[in-house]
Amino acid sequence: IANFIPYIKLASIYVSKLSFNVTSIRNIRKSPIEISIDEVHVVLVERLAYTFCQDEWTDLTKYYLEQSKNKKNIGSYGLIERIRDNITLDVNRVYVTFQPMGKFKTRKIGKWTPPSFSLVMNH
Repeated sequence: IANFIPYIKLASIYVSKLSFNVTSIRNIRKSPIEISIDEVHVVLVERLAYTFCQDEWTDLTKYYLEQSKNKKNIGSYGLIERIRDNITLDVNRVYVTFQPMGKFKTRKIGKWTPPSFSLVMNH
């Protein structure tokens, strides 16, 4: 997140229940793989200081363009692609909390600290 949004820091992430259901290990190329997550709690905080550098975006874009050009076997459909196509991800609920620091930019909580923003996304 720091490379894409320089003014937000990922403080914590918590997954309450993670389960896998693989119907057939022997036939993993064709069998569905289900990944279930009950709840995900994400806490984002405003950075105390940040500088935005436009060169970071251009470097990241150049990197992904070079990686896409260097791919070998373009058009091949191997084992990894087949497994990836059979994966189903089911998330029941996601909680996202963002805590801004206010104009004083301090981690000390006080009357100057603005309230946090909370977002709940249900399945």
